[in-house]
Amino acid sequence: MTAQAQTTTSFLLIDGSLLAAADIPVPAPDDRPAWLTQVYDDRAAAVSPLLIDIDAAQATGACAQMMALANALHPQLHASLIDTTLSHAELTHHLRHFIMIGTADKNAYTLRFADCTVLPILATVFTPEQWAALVSPIARWCVHGRDGALLALPQADGALTLSPPLVLTDDQLYALAEAAAPSVMLAHIRGMRHGAALPGSAADQHRWANDARDLWRGAGNADDIVLRWLTSAALDTYGEVLRLRGLPALLASADRGAIRDGLLAAVGDHRDEPERRPQ
Repeated sequence: MTAQAQTTTSFLLIDGSLLAAADIPVPAPDDRPAWLTQVYDDRAAAVSPLLIDIDAAQATGACAQMMALANALHPQLHASLIDTTLSHAELTHHLRHFIMIGTADKNAYTLRFADCTVLPILATVFTPEQWAALVSPIARWCVHGRDGALLALPQADGALTLSPPLVLTDDQLYALAEAAAPSVMLAHIRGMRHGAALPGSAADQHRWANDARDLWRGAGNADDIVLRWLTSAALDTYGEVLRLRGLPALLASADRGAIRDGLLAAVGDHRDEPERRPQ
């Protein structure tokens, strides 16, 4: 007697908190279609990750509603694709084990496992056992990159076992914070500009923010305001300010006013030369 092959089902995982930040409505718990589950409980449904059974949505004629959620943001950093032999209910139950992570000092933090910018970081920061705990029931998990392309996350070693909740070390928490810092800075600048679109593509913005942070750290500067000025200048000059020969020395100075004036002058020079600006 041979065992029956298990059927693989495809799911969309949508980051509800990213939709909420963009003021995009999601189905309320009392108006939730059968093809969609919310990983968080009803009290936090407005920012919950949404798990969508793709075949079930298509079978009920809800393809347009499903695709509206999948394409709500560009690039689709809120949407990833999961293939698994788990049922809809089983996968929802599995993901609920990872809503929170613990720390050695007994604190707890929300784990952003539906954010496509976070998942690749988790794959590098988690231990093999922690990564296996999250992804071992999943045959394939693909996330969208900042350039819009799909990227397959690493598969887990099925022989490794670890029961949630996950507990991260201080070094892991620091690595997560450092990896996420450029995105956090971009969100802060976007908020200060009242949601106005930032220059460049999402991939460009992250590269400039990351390079700005590297230069800032390399110069021995620990002033967060200077980092914000530098990242803003990098955005407004499409990265050109980061190539200025005297920038490391300027950042290494203790004169915040001189740093501000130097960055403002660089932005002004860029704006005064239209041929240097992307069209």
